[in-house]
Amino acid sequence: MGLYGLSRRDPQVTVATAVKYLEQAAQQGSEEAMYHLGIHLTQKNPGTPEEQAKGVSFLKTCVASQCWSFYCYKNKAALELGKFLAQKNDQAAVFYLKQALDAGLLGTEKIADLVAQIPGEEEEALALYEQATEGEDEECSPDCLVRVAVVYIKGIQREANLNKAETLLTRAVEKNFPPAKYTLGKLWQNQNKHLEERERLLLEAADQDHFAAWYELSKIYREGRGDRITKDIQ
Repeated sequence: MGLYGLSRRDPQVTVATAVKYLEQAAQQGSEEAMYHLGIHLTQKNPGTPEEQAKGVSFLKTCVASQCWSFYCYKNKAALELGKFLAQKNDQAAVFYLKQALDAGLLGTEKIADLVAQIPGEEEEALALYEQATEGEDEECSPDCLVRVAVVYIKGIQREANLNKAETLLTRAVEKNFPPAKYTLGKLWQNQNKHLEERERLLLEAADQDHFAAWYELSKIYREGRGDRITKDIQ
């Protein structure tokens, strides 16, 4: 039973008393007790550095346990430990987050979001975002698709690949995502192709309040092409 479950079940049991019970159970090797103590101490607000360090120790011990049953807490502890360490910009978080990913506790993109918070882990985060784009469409957000597409457009961290970028952006456009419409429209504009289609994408993005798309449309009108766009959408 969790820390707060114990205190709720018996109103006479305070949180402090529940902690004492769980510490006794942890000393006897209870994985569940270590897990709940670790969460309590790392998420306590306000919490002292000493309490947080103790919580991290409980979670690490839980992760290192040899339990592999269905009700095992080691992978849950890995996820909570990874989240906490990511908030502290600790690169050790990556190891624990990937363990949670392998256990299926959190999707690839959400793990990538956590890793992306950690300075120096840009490459690891990008690899995870790329992995997310290779899964089922419903499991990958349009924001993730655009994020990876921009990497291939700019040639940062990866060799430029405009064809791959276009494929990713097209998938995001199919999800009706304004930034994808704008980015694909700009990509085609820079490549000087799909004139009518790119301008339609910019117009749709502007209709969805994407302000950069409004700016690009203003340039199109200044160049005297606004009448044709208006005619196209009537």
